[in-house]
Amino acid sequence: MIFETREPDYPKIKADLDIAAAMIRKADSFTDAKEAFRRYNEAYKELSSRYARIFLKLYHDVSCEETMVQLAASIEHLNELVHYAPFGSAVAESPWRDQLEACYGKPAILLLAFNADCESRATGNETKPRTIDEASSRYQNLVIQAEGCYERFADEFDALLQEVVSINHETARYYGYEDYNDYANLLYSRFDYGEAEMMNLCRQIREKVVPCYEVFQKTYANQLQQGAPKPRDLRQGMAAYTERLGKEAAEYWLMLSDTDALDIEPSPVKMPNMGLQRLIEEEGLAPIITNPTGDFNDGWVLAHEFGHSFQEYLAFRKQPLALSAVASADVMEISSRLAELFLHVHADRLYEDPERFSLFHLDRLLSSIINFAMSTEFEHWLYHHVDATPQQRKETYFSLYRQTHPSATADETTMLRSLYDEVTVYTMPKYQFCYVPAWISAVEIAKDYRKQSESVYRKFVELNGDLAFYTYRELAQKFGFSNAFEDRIVDRFIGWLEECTGLRLSDR
Repeated sequence: MIFETREPDYPKIKADLDIAAAMIRKADSFTDAKEAFRRYNEAYKELSSRYARIFLKLYHDVSCEETMVQLAASIEHLNELVHYAPFGSAVAESPWRDQLEACYGKPAILLLAFNADCESRATGNETKPRTIDEASSRYQNLVIQAEGCYERFADEFDALLQEVVSINHETARYYGYEDYNDYANLLYSRFDYGEAEMMNLCRQIREKVVPCYEVFQKTYANQLQQGAPKPRDLRQGMAAYTERLGKEAAEYWLMLSDTDALDIEPSPVKMPNMGLQRLIEEEGLAPIITNPTGDFNDGWVLAHEFGHSFQEYLAFRKQPLALSAVASADVMEISSRLAELFLHVHADRLYEDPERFSLFHLDRLLSSIINFAMSTEFEHWLYHHVDATPQQRKETYFSLYRQTHPSATADETTMLRSLYDEVTVYTMPKYQFCYVPAWISAVEIAKDYRKQSESVYRKFVELNGDLAFYTYRELAQKFGFSNAFEDRIVDRFIGWLEECTGLRLSDR
């Protein structure tokens, strides 16, 4: 696995970025502005690659104190320089801004401008809040210690949750925002919609998908009790699967394998149920880490992470700006979900007993979209109630859990385990909503794959290359899928699921 890197010369990089910002301000032509972006791009690639290597090393062994020290020593420089505020401010005020958006994509320019705006709004007489990285690391180590019995460390998990919420709230206020909901949604490039649209979509999932999941579980109860199919050898299976997908996918999987960019062996010092990847711009690829256990999840989780990695690889090769290779959270998950959904046609490449794949994958799909919508609603409540007591947090979570799992005979221990297993709430706050709209868009695209595999695959490749270049609404219009925030979209989503899998989800 590609971990090692030299320490960047941060003062030199900052000086180069100051020069780039001055070039933007003094630009007499669009050509001058593009030269400033070329300079910024080189610095961004070095900085982002540095973080990527530390990130991958950390998740390869979350217990490694040396890596945490390395991260702590780098994080302040990385946070300051990756979206360097003076450069972003110069871009936001540039007379060439429209041309820059056309050249590099609106999301990259909006993100640079947002970061600059935050710095301009920062409360100068207050100390900048610390990041949650150290608390997230303690959470990851606590999860490993708990071995699934999270209730044994209830007080520690409660204290960590309060710490994360407090730090994030302080960060939002420091940058002049009322609460972390508003701040983090913009941080995740949710420029086309806000909390109201997000909460409305989560409510529809709770009200419409939950009853369908109840029907599904009753309809297929006997089959679901028989046990999920097992994955084949993961490396060979993914090689066979990507070959079925298409030339680009097969070549990229071979590249990952040949360059030691696959960390997919089981390990006690990786997070359980792990699947992640990260683009290393200096290498031009995105290594993958998973922690397989020999069960059903191993195959589709690896396919999911391959979808992310493949997207970033294609976008990095296509886009002139490295910042335009990594898409916003709510659209980047479209690629990964599509890589899962194509397995409904090609499960024989990756699974034993492949005819049963669709049943068990649909079970995971429905469960996950319900749980991520529930988590989003809970997190929305958390950041509007930052002074809530541990008991109030538990009562709110338990109430949402019962509404979204009406048939579950869940006692308090079960619900506590679910609460403390909310990994993204602790480590990637406000991220988990991304899985909700992404599932909807991915299913709409994938529903035609069985009948039109070549054209849908070509759309998948093209979409990957452009995913970070367009805003959500622009992307939906360009690639012909529905806006997930439209009225009655969840009703249509249920129909698309039935079409995609051939399984029944309702009594209609």
